[in-house]
Amino acid sequence: MRITQGAMMRNYNRRLNHTLNSMNIANQKVITGRRFLSAAENPAGSAKVSTLMKNYMRNESYIENVKDVMGMFDVVDTAMASLTQYVRGENGGYYDIMIALNDPSSSMDEREIFAERLRSIQQSMILDCNAMYGDQFLFGGTNTKPPPPFAIDESGVVTYRGIDVNTTDPEELAKLEILANETMYVDFGFGLSIDKSSGVPNDIISNSAFNLAMPGISFLGFGQDEKGMPKNIIVLLGELADALDAPTMDRSEVNVKWDQLNKQWKSLLVSYTGLGSKAAFLDSTLQRLETNQENLEIRLQETAFENPAKLILDFHMLEYAYNSALKMGNSVLSPSFIDFMR
Repeated sequence: MRITQGAMMRNYNRRLNHTLNSMNIANQKVITGRRFLSAAENPAGSAKVSTLMKNYMRNESYIENVKDVMGMFDVVDTAMASLTQYVRGENGGYYDIMIALNDPSSSMDEREIFAERLRSIQQSMILDCNAMYGDQFLFGGTNTKPPPPFAIDESGVVTYRGIDVNTTDPEELAKLEILANETMYVDFGFGLSIDKSSGVPNDIISNSAFNLAMPGISFLGFGQDEKGMPKNIIVLLGELADALDAPTMDRSEVNVKWDQLNKQWKSLLVSYTGLGSKAAFLDSTLQRLETNQENLEIRLQETAFENPAKLILDFHMLEYAYNSALKMGNSVLSPSFIDFMR
């Protein structure tokens, strides 16, 4: 078989270009640190990396969800602490009522001062119940946008999302019951699932996600008990204020309302304690997700990336092969062609 100069040049040029291309790919791997640059180069590895990356990004979104909710709970914790202190804190209305009850000689002026303090506490509690995180009202249940969920008018009527919380109307009470049990779920990676058997559209299974809704009416109370006493702690403070600054204070009436206030305060304290357990749950969930993120990052590193020393070594081997090919061509081919390649 006859081997011509032209055939040698074509074959040499093809192999040299192949070596140069391999060297460029190796150089790209050194720069990026990746084990492979395309799916065609390693289909199985590429599929595994795609799955790991998808899990990594999803887990990262779960972490962001938890951190955002933790930020909201910090504001909620502060507001709830204030609500409990307004009633039985060092300067709370509880002690004003005790003084008025235990001091038979308390004057009308003194009782008016105590009553005014209770009404001031009412206003402060309303403000805390309208606490915001960003542009969201935290205690509005599923309706976190303006207007604020709680309001109190000049006559002392307290409303939640436009409904009188001291109502005895069965229809209004039914609405408040629904509002008090609202749910709003956020996905923390617990296998968010829909209960298709319930017949309710998009009915999320409660143990597959975190319930973020915190309707303020659920822990402040609404309606009246069998004795006609308000269950709402803010309304009770207003009624106690009215009883204190009445021309003739009815001590038995104040005592009854004071006992009811204690009862509702304990209920509020139970709700506050429940928030503490939720905060602990958020901490443990964040730790679990961050550990999972670290493990996914390690697996991604092992699957998609190569040891830098090996990549550099591979590149230098190909570089050596390319330079050797140029030197060999200098000995076999005509000088003009080698000069051109250089």
